[in-house]
Amino acid sequence: MLTGASGAAGPPTFRTSGGSQVWSPDGKFLAYIAGGALHVATPGEAGRTLVEGVEGLRPPAWSPDGGTLAYYSTESGYQDIWLVAADGESAPTQLTREAAEADDSRFSPMWSPECRWIAYISNRADWWHDDVWLVEVATGQAHRVSTSLMASSSPVWSPDGSRLVLMGTAKDEYWYEDLAYLYRIDLDLSGSAPRVVREAPIEMQAYATDAIMRFDPFWSGDGEPVYFPYQQRGAFDLWSVPASGGVATRVTNIGGSWSSLNATPDGRRAVFTRDAAGEGREAWLLDLQGGVPERLTSFSPQFAGIQRPTEISFRTFDGLYIQGFLYLPPVIRTALADGSAAPGCPALVQVHGGGTNSYTQGTNLIEQYLANEGFVVLAINYRGGSGFGREFQDLSVEDWLNDQSKDPGAAADWLRAQPYVNGRVGIYGGSYGGMQSMSAITRTPDKFRRGGADARHLLRGENAALRRSPREDLHDHGTRRDP
Repeated sequence: MLTGASGAAGPPTFRTSGGSQVWSPDGKFLAYIAGGALHVATPGEAGRTLVEGVEGLRPPAWSPDGGTLAYYSTESGYQDIWLVAADGESAPTQLTREAAEADDSRFSPMWSPECRWIAYISNRADWWHDDVWLVEVATGQAHRVSTSLMASSSPVWSPDGSRLVLMGTAKDEYWYEDLAYLYRIDLDLSGSAPRVVREAPIEMQAYATDAIMRFDPFWSGDGEPVYFPYQQRGAFDLWSVPASGGVATRVTNIGGSWSSLNATPDGRRAVFTRDAAGEGREAWLLDLQGGVPERLTSFSPQFAGIQRPTEISFRTFDGLYIQGFLYLPPVIRTALADGSAAPGCPALVQVHGGGTNSYTQGTNLIEQYLANEGFVVLAINYRGGSGFGREFQDLSVEDWLNDQSKDPGAAADWLRAQPYVNGRVGIYGGSYGGMQSMSAITRTPDKFRRGGADARHLLRGENAALRRSPREDLHDHGTRRDP
């Protein structure tokens, strides 16, 4: 179910089923996808179907004049851009040819302000490359306009249509996640084919966070400055930098974990979705002149038993300090608050997915649930992750799951030294965190225990690092059990 409302002075609110909704530039029409078809609706009138029965239909992008919608689909067998008239008077037409692999749905088509060009990301020149291309809407002629970067966001046009900005990394460096450069591409579009004047990162002391290709940067309405999200120590905020380069400064001070970010068409306000410990995901609006973001929605339920984890650091095997977020069971929190002896509980080390990503400061309901079930949980940002600078991220390049996998063992040692941990420590994670878990119990098998045994039993096929229920431990009247 989606709700449409173009603003206080616009049409009334209406509701319809669907998703991937996008307002037209004048705020009068809403394009959305429902039942595998692309529709356009306006309050008080029946919606019309523009596209149906196609493979891999993805969210549309309105042309700035409101007359055409561009969208990706895999109808051609590839991720290609198609065009359809917003009034539905003509059939969809294919614009690009073999732009990307059919399963590559990371990027979006981006219209130039005068509607002549669409910028997009393609590996057409080389399967391993994510280059910026321009396709001329009238002719379908495509031109590559970047050669040195690997894109990690869609390219965004400046208000005057002469420049593009996007997140990316250099092709001759490692393909980092979450600590990207902010590239600016300057173009001469006066001829029949685009000419690249500049392709280089914007010089600044900060990085941009794409969050696995989730975010795009955006321009201010006057083309100066450029805004981008930056995640530090697991917390997101919006930052700004002059388009010509210089000192980047932080715009928001709200932190949390962000899942989407957009700007209003005039570039004067930003809207983002965010959650944090004790706060469910909601939409927020920020005036880019400054101030406190305004929460726009109240969608999230009030979860019982949610806690704000304690941010800690622990010393790892080589003397470095690693960030962690500590979640405690209610019985331990109560005992610590009362000044009484806390019971001994089993513990878990959580290792995030993505070897160069981070554990972020969101609601994190899995860790909240496990803590409420009686586990002490320590979620760690092991070496190689983002949010701590490039030097920290470089610690694991060409050394994946080696020293990186010793940080969880140091976390287990720290947990085992706490009076409220009973000596039994397990480990878990998803995606790369699953690989990290298996590597950790292989490289440091004495750090993780199942009952009185260490992690070598896992390698012999026994099911879990912690077979006993934590509630069995709590039944021991709050006394600490031996390992």
